[in-house]
Amino acid sequence: QKDTQLARTHNLIGVEELCDMADESGMMLKIEDGNICQNPFTFNQTYWDNVLKDEVDMVDAYKNHASVFIWSAGNENVWCFGHQGEKIRQFAFKEMAKVAEAMEDADLMRRPVEWEADGDLGGRLKYHNLHYFKEIVRGAPVLPTDAWLGDMSKQPTLNYSICPVKLGEKPITTGESFWPRVP
Repeated sequence: QKDTQLARTHNLIGVEELCDMADESGMMLKIEDGNICQNPFTFNQTYWDNVLKDEVDMVDAYKNHASVFIWSAGNENVWCFGHQGEKIRQFAFKEMAKVAEAMEDADLMRRPVEWEADGDLGGRLKYHNLHYFKEIVRGAPVLPTDAWLGDMSKQPTLNYSICPVKLGEKPITTGESFWPRVP
């Protein structure tokens, strides 16, 4: 589409050629490794250490591409297992924040890092990443009107499924939204 400005490599591994094409054309990319997507929860520290290594390796592989604008550490993890209790949620938030920090440290350009759909990991990230936040709050959106949050004073907090989002507190990003479903 002619108006696309940023594309997300949603759950893809090995996007070197795509990065080359984006570098040449001026397209911005959100790079996301397909290994960390809706994974079942575990307290196993070896698993989390491997997640950290995998994500830092992804940054190392693509950090020299001018087209890379933002990093996605994973997709819908706490979104999927966050209902299993506060102990699990807090442990995951802590481990996921360590991964995000290691990714940021591995990138000398310090490009933003987010976890798709997992909010701000309980206050640990600089951004809120929401999926379908308008759909969750209000049902199927009507475009283009519903693409705007509108007057934040009328609704200062979104009751997002992972954690409440205080509007105006930090930037909001989204990797998926305006799902074309029937209400």
